[in-house]
Amino acid sequence: RPYEVIGSGSDKADGELYSFFDQFSIEKRHEIDPVKGIVALLNATDKASRENIGVGGVPQIAIIKDGKIIQPSDQNAQLATEIVRAAQKNGGLLPKDFSPYAIQKLIFENADYKAVDAEMWATTPDKFALSLFLRGFKE
Repeated sequence: RPYEVIGSGSDKADGELYSFFDQFSIEKRHEIDPVKGIVALLNATDKASRENIGVGGVPQIAIIKDGKIIQPSDQNAQLATEIVRAAQKNGGLLPKDFSPYAIQKLIFENADYKAVDAEMWATTPDKFALSLFLRGFKE
Protein backbone atom coordinates (compact mmCIF):
# COMPACT_ATOMS: atom_id res chain seq x y z
CA ARG A 1 0.00 0.00 0.00
CA PRO A 2 1.22 3.51 -0.70
CA TYR A 3 -0.10 4.78 2.66
CA GLU A 4 -1.40 3.63 6.03
CA VAL A 5 -4.23 5.18 8.02
CA ILE A 6 -4.60 4.31 11.69
CA GLY A 7 -6.72 5.40 14.63
CA SER A 8 -10.10 7.07 15.00
CA GLY A 9 -11.39 8.42 11.74
CA SER A 10 -9.28 6.05 9.68
CA ASP A 11 -12.36 4.92 7.74
CA LYS A 12 -13.04 8.44 6.46
CA ALA A 13 -9.40 9.33 5.89
CA ASP A 14 -8.74 6.03 4.11
CA GLY A 15 -11.50 6.72 1.59
CA GLU A 16 -10.08 10.14 0.77
CA LEU A 17 -6.53 8.87 0.41
CA TYR A 18 -7.65 5.90 -1.66
CA SER A 19 -9.35 8.29 -4.10
CA PHE A 20 -6.16 10.34 -4.33
CA PHE A 21 -3.80 7.39 -4.91
CA ASP A 22 -6.23 5.61 -7.24
CA GLN A 23 -5.51 8.16 -9.96
CA PHE A 24 -1.85 7.06 -10.17
CA SER A 25 -0.43 3.84 -11.54
CA ILE A 26 1.80 1.87 -9.20
CA GLU A 27 4.82 2.99 -11.23
CA LYS A 28 3.89 6.67 -10.86
CA ARG A 29 3.17 6.66 -7.11
CA HIS A 30 6.80 7.40 -6.26
CA GLU A 31 6.64 10.54 -8.43
CA ILE A 32 3.75 12.27 -6.62
CA ASP A 33 4.35 15.96 -6.08
CA PRO A 34 4.98 16.42 -2.33
CA VAL A 35 2.68 19.45 -2.12
CA LYS A 36 -0.17 17.53 -3.77
CA GLY A 37 0.46 14.65 -1.38
CA ILE A 38 0.26 16.93 1.67
CA VAL A 39 -2.91 18.53 0.30
CA ALA A 40 -4.44 15.04 0.00
CA LEU A 41 -3.31 14.18 3.52
CA LEU A 42 -4.71 17.41 4.99
CA ASN A 43 -7.97 16.89 3.13
CA ALA A 44 -8.23 13.34 4.49
CA THR A 45 -7.51 14.31 8.09
CA ASP A 46 -9.90 17.25 7.86
CA LYS A 47 -12.67 14.98 6.58
CA ALA A 48 -12.00 12.51 9.40
CA SER A 49 -12.15 15.27 12.01
CA ARG A 50 -15.42 16.63 10.63
CA GLU A 51 -17.16 13.26 10.30
CA ASN A 52 -15.94 11.22 13.28
CA ILE A 53 -16.58 11.90 16.94
CA GLY A 54 -13.33 11.89 18.86
CA VAL A 55 -11.19 13.09 15.98
CA GLY A 56 -10.13 16.68 15.89
CA GLY A 57 -7.52 19.20 16.72
CA VAL A 58 -4.57 20.29 14.67
CA PRO A 59 -2.85 17.65 12.54
CA GLN A 60 0.69 16.88 13.61
CA ILE A 61 2.79 16.69 10.46
CA ALA A 62 6.26 15.20 10.13
CA ILE A 63 7.94 14.91 6.74
CA ILE A 64 11.22 13.18 6.04
CA LYS A 65 12.99 14.97 3.22
CA ASP A 66 16.62 14.47 2.26
CA GLY A 67 17.22 12.70 5.57
CA LYS A 68 15.87 15.61 7.61
CA ILE A 69 12.60 15.82 9.51
CA ILE A 70 10.34 18.78 8.77
CA GLN A 71 7.74 19.48 11.46
CA PRO A 72 5.54 22.52 10.80
CA SER A 73 4.23 24.44 13.80
CA ASP A 74 0.66 23.98 14.99
CA GLN A 75 -0.19 27.40 13.55
CA ASN A 76 1.18 26.49 10.14
CA ALA A 77 -0.62 23.12 10.15
CA GLN A 78 -3.91 24.74 11.20
CA LEU A 79 -3.74 27.44 8.53
CA ALA A 80 -2.72 24.86 5.91
CA THR A 81 -5.79 22.78 6.83
CA GLU A 82 -8.06 25.81 6.54
CA ILE A 83 -6.58 26.73 3.17
CA VAL A 84 -7.06 23.20 1.84
CA ARG A 85 -10.66 23.16 3.09
CA ALA A 86 -11.40 26.55 1.49
CA ALA A 87 -9.73 25.52 -1.77
CA GLN A 88 -11.91 22.37 -1.93
CA LYS A 89 -15.09 24.39 -1.48
CA ASN A 90 -17.05 25.04 -4.65
CA GLY A 91 -17.57 28.69 -5.35
CA GLY A 92 -14.04 29.96 -5.67
CA LEU A 93 -13.21 31.01 -2.11
CA LEU A 94 -9.51 31.02 -3.03
CA PRO A 95 -7.74 31.18 -6.39
CA LYS A 96 -6.70 27.71 -7.63
CA ASP A 97 -2.99 28.50 -7.55
CA PHE A 98 -3.03 29.85 -4.00
CA SER A 99 -3.44 26.53 -2.16
CA PRO A 100 -0.31 24.79 -3.56
CA TYR A 101 1.70 27.99 -3.07
CA ALA A 102 0.52 28.38 0.54
CA ILE A 103 1.11 24.70 1.40
CA GLN A 104 4.64 24.93 0.01
CA LYS A 105 5.31 28.01 2.14
CA LEU A 106 3.64 26.79 5.34
CA ILE A 107 4.67 23.14 5.40
CA PHE A 108 7.92 22.87 3.47
CA GLU A 109 9.44 26.34 3.99
CA ASN A 110 8.19 27.06 7.53
CA ALA A 111 6.93 30.49 6.46
CA ASP A 112 5.38 32.81 9.02
CA TYR A 113 1.72 31.80 9.23
CA LYS A 114 0.70 35.42 9.81
CA ALA A 115 2.19 36.45 6.46
CA VAL A 116 0.51 33.57 4.60
CA ASP A 117 -2.78 34.31 6.38
CA ALA A 118 -2.56 37.94 5.23
CA GLU A 119 -1.93 36.73 1.67
CA MET A 120 -4.95 34.42 1.90
CA TRP A 121 -7.24 37.29 2.86
CA ALA A 122 -5.70 39.51 0.16
CA THR A 123 -6.27 36.92 -2.59
CA THR A 124 -9.79 35.75 -1.77
CA PRO A 125 -12.43 37.20 -4.09
CA ASP A 126 -14.97 37.24 -1.22
CA LYS A 127 -13.64 37.92 2.27
CA PHE A 128 -17.08 37.70 3.85
CA ALA A 129 -17.88 34.29 2.30
CA LEU A 130 -14.45 32.94 3.28
CA SER A 131 -14.89 34.18 6.83
CA LEU A 132 -18.29 32.56 7.16
CA PHE A 133 -17.05 29.30 5.67
CA LEU A 134 -14.02 29.05 7.96
CA ARG A 135 -16.21 29.74 11.01
CA GLY A 136 -18.52 26.88 10.05
CA PHE A 137 -21.52 28.79 8.75
CA LYS A 138 -23.71 26.87 6.33
CA GLU A 139 -25.21 28.30 3.17
